[in-house]
Amino acid sequence: MPKLLTTLKRTDFSIYQRSIKGTSSHYIPGLDGLRAISVLLVVIAHAGFARYVPGDLGVTVFFFISGFLITNLLISEIDASRTINIQQFYIRRYLRLSPELYFFVLVCTLVSFQFYSVPWLDTLGSLFYFQNYVRIFFPTETPDTPLTFSHLWSLSVEEHFYLIMPSFIWMFRRRLDVFFWVLVALCIIAPAYRLFAFEYINPQLESYASIYTDRATETRFDSIIYGCLLALFARKGKLFGIQPAPVTLLLLLCSALGILLSILLRTDLFKHVWKFTVQGIALFAGTYALYTAKDIVRPIFQILESNLFRVTGRLSYGIYLWHLFPIWFIRHADANGTFPDRDWRINIAIVIGSLIFSYVAAYISEQALLRPISKLRRRFGSAVAN
Repeated sequence: MPKLLTTLKRTDFSIYQRSIKGTSSHYIPGLDGLRAISVLLVVIAHAGFARYVPGDLGVTVFFFISGFLITNLLISEIDASRTINIQQFYIRRYLRLSPELYFFVLVCTLVSFQFYSVPWLDTLGSLFYFQNYVRIFFPTETPDTPLTFSHLWSLSVEEHFYLIMPSFIWMFRRRLDVFFWVLVALCIIAPAYRLFAFEYINPQLESYASIYTDRATETRFDSIIYGCLLALFARKGKLFGIQPAPVTLLLLLCSALGILLSILLRTDLFKHVWKFTVQGIALFAGTYALYTAKDIVRPIFQILESNLFRVTGRLSYGIYLWHLFPIWFIRHADANGTFPDRDWRINIAIVIGSLIFSYVAAYISEQALLRPISKLRRRFGSAVAN
């Protein structure tokens, strides 16, 4: 059993607070497990089970974790130095995200150049983090290649958050309590703007499935901010200690019901406006319950901290980048009639094949691209563990 789980027996601090106060790397138990669940949801949905598996929930969890983790790191920097070195933050993010992304885009572009045609607009959108707007404003620009980068829209949203958040939190570094309520206000404004966009902007666009409200940075930022709120509440709030079992069970139940509601309600208004708010609140409540409980969540953490989930979580970024690579080619072949009667058994085979390929590709890119620069990342203050 991982050492961190043994601290569940103590009751002076929550699991989360003990990990923050007790380790230099700021490793937060369970986050890799949540990342693993997120990327598995996305892979399974994209492989052909989108009707049954909520891949968009996986992306929302990714957003939530990003807000939670980055805000934690920034608060730690404020606590240690009373300021934030924004330049170093940008360098750390660049060194973490760009090597694997550039390699992925390069491979796909070379393959497209050799066998198809290069999707230049998609390529530029991926390299410079405006892929979400490429999908919104140029939905009919479908390149003659299976190697498109449409799934990288979520990286654009996260990168825009990374550009803004350090300066934003720096301005409130002496009044993080005020900053908390500013973020609460933004979480109220976001669905109001989505409602406006759903009624007045989406009808003006040619994009499919109300994609503006689903993928624009200005309509999805609250999915990240709910994670920021939890980090602020955890680090500076007075109610983030061990909670009684009934409170934990109630929060977990409410969280599960919220997630279930967000999956089952299928009206256009809910799917493109309110779903993300419900998921954000549910993730806040559920994660709060996990990190403030005692023995009652031990089985959950045993799963989240298992070797399989931790490795999957550690490789989740690379898996997310590469998982569509084999799916693209299979679907391209399918379009030519290779699998005219594709059923769930073939979809399962596609899931397995995609996971094996993306695990291997992610591991190779981690070892070849990230390991060699780990010392450089630490030089700029990177907590490499997370």
